[in-house]
Amino acid sequence: MGEVVAYANNKFQCFCQVKLDSGERVMVSIATIPSPGVKVIRLGRLGLLPKETIWEYSASTAGNADAYIRNLMQMLMDPSVEEQKHPLDVFRDRLLTLNSIAQVRTWFQEAQHRVP
Repeated sequence: MGEVVAYANNKFQCFCQVKLDSGERVMVSIATIPSPGVKVIRLGRLGLLPKETIWEYSASTAGNADAYIRNLMQMLMDPSVEEQKHPLDVFRDRLLTLNSIAQVRTWFQEAQHRVP
């Protein structure tokens, strides 16, 4: 199981860095201003420098801000769970179960394909 290296979810920051079982590091960042979006970035070994964007989803990708929010919630909602979590917490919990960058990429792509 992976490990959370850094986590912030407040009015100034919304991100989580996870070290996967493979030793690779990823960061999920959720932005609201100036344009809503989620970005998953592969980080260097020390977790300081970004290496590549693994997955990105934004209001412009979805068409508009309303579609972005609706689609993101569809990607993340689990109907079997009564209390829904913040999107960052859902991403963090999923990342902790994945072993490699390849699995991270696959999970996010499949989540996006589930949305019509």
